[in-house]
Amino acid sequence: MRGVLKRGIIYLAILMFLFALLVVTATINPEKMRGNISKSSQILISEDRCLIGNIIMTQKDRTADGVLMNMIINTDYHNPVKSSLLSMHYYGSDRGGAFALSETLEGSPADTSYSRYWHGSLIFTRMLLLFMNINQIRVFLSALLIISALAFAIFLIKKGYTCAVICFILSFFLCGICFGGVSIETFYVPFFAIIAAFCVIRLRDENNRILLFLLTGLFTAFFDFLTAETLTMTIPLLFMLYDMEKTGNMRKTSSIQSNKSNINEAKSTTLFCIKCCVSWFIGYAATFAIKWIISAALGLSASEGVKETLLYRFVGDHVTLTERGFENVTGIRKIFLALGSNISTLFWRDATFVHYYVAFIVFICVLLVLAYIFYLFRRDAKSAVRPYHYAIVALIPILRIIVLSEHSLQHHFFVYRALWALVLAIMIIFSEEMLWSKK
Repeated sequence: MRGVLKRGIIYLAILMFLFALLVVTATINPEKMRGNISKSSQILISEDRCLIGNIIMTQKDRTADGVLMNMIINTDYHNPVKSSLLSMHYYGSDRGGAFALSETLEGSPADTSYSRYWHGSLIFTRMLLLFMNINQIRVFLSALLIISALAFAIFLIKKGYTCAVICFILSFFLCGICFGGVSIETFYVPFFAIIAAFCVIRLRDENNRILLFLLTGLFTAFFDFLTAETLTMTIPLLFMLYDMEKTGNMRKTSSIQSNKSNINEAKSTTLFCIKCCVSWFIGYAATFAIKWIISAALGLSASEGVKETLLYRFVGDHVTLTERGFENVTGIRKIFLALGSNISTLFWRDATFVHYYVAFIVFICVLLVLAYIFYLFRRDAKSAVRPYHYAIVALIPILRIIVLSEHSLQHHFFVYRALWALVLAIMIIFSEEMLWSKK
């Protein structure tokens, strides 16, 4: 009980500190950033959709970038607390966030509140816009993301985790995580995932690891726009499992008598992973709930926006789908299309109806792999403890896409990055467990 109370106090203290930073940066006069915001607006309107040709994983989220700067230019720096909670911006344009930003710069007043999110990324975006335009910020964030990945790789090499570092680097570039900096909002989740993976290996105490997942959920909800949020849970989980095996926490023994011990250890590890996931989810969900409660208490109710968002994420908006050429896409068909569009992005392609079949084939392959893993687990407990756990973590992004199929379909060009955990898990399973272990 004392440990739970301690974690709760730390959680609230950090959340209050982050909100204080958000309020402090909201006191900066937006006029000081107008020059760079105006130049950024021109860039957003005139630039190509993708950084490289028509490669979808390099697609920029010009709408999100435009909305962020829209909120900044409409910040009431004389009333930073209310402004930070309301997140007002101009939404009137029918041509998207980039054009709405241009119109609000020309004098169109804010007409919409985006209060259901914390928009913690505004803390750093405001400071960067004092000196940079959107393209320069993208270069800076991309460099920071790649440097953090390389630093983590060096850390893994020093730990002697050769297989892990190879799988990490390959999946980081093959899944297009290196392009996370092409938009401001898509930078934070992979960056936090790498930082959390580093921390979870450094930490040895289970209580500290549970606290880490709680705080990771907090940071994700505070900074993220609902992009590939599960990465901050799944990537640290995978490296935690790898570290636990390498340091002997998941022991391998060869005697027949030890099989029961291995099975019990696998169950114990599974239970601990569940605790970490629950801790992450509490940190994530509570951060949103606190924002809505504070807004309601101050008479700045975000309930309508929250209700609309939940209905949109889970039920969907068929008008938008129809505009994209997907008419009468509902239920199972929508789930398959969502899976297909996200999976296909890993292969640098956009979504079409053919991806119903792609998703079906991938699902069959995943089921066959899982069946093989569970077969190994039943046959010889010590040979499949780690694949068993990795496989469970690998399913989390699939479940995320299924549950939020509408959102995953509409925004597959950045949601697909959640599948990084699936790709990384498969690489580790087959390289470490099924190939190298044979030597």
